[in-house]
Amino acid sequence: MDDAILGKTCLEQRSLLELGEWESLIAGDRHATVYFWTQSYMVHLEQLGLVHSSYVLSYSQAVGRALAQANDLMSSLDRDLPFPYVTTHVTCRYV
Repeated sequence: MDDAILGKTCLEQRSLLELGEWESLIAGDRHATVYFWTQSYMVHLEQLGLVHSSYVLSYSQAVGRALAQANDLMSSLDRDLPFPYVTTHVTCRYV
C-alpha cells in the first residue's frame, strides 16, 4: 500500500483530518505543509497570550531544523555525487 494512503488512513482513524484537509496538502511535500500549519498555530497561540514569544521562536527554529533534515533525507539521492567522481576528486585533492 502507498505511504500516502497509509498516512491518510492513520489520520482518519484518529479523527485528525477535517473535511478536505488531506486534499489541501501538497503531494510529495505534505510534511512541509504540516510544519507550516503547526508554526502558524503557535503564532496564533502567542497572539491569544497562551504561549510566550520565546517559546514560539524556539519552536520555529526547531521546526526549521526538522524541515531541513527532512528535505535533506528526501533529496539526498539526486544530490549525491557519483562514487567514481568523489573518489577521483578526493584522491587528486590530497596528492
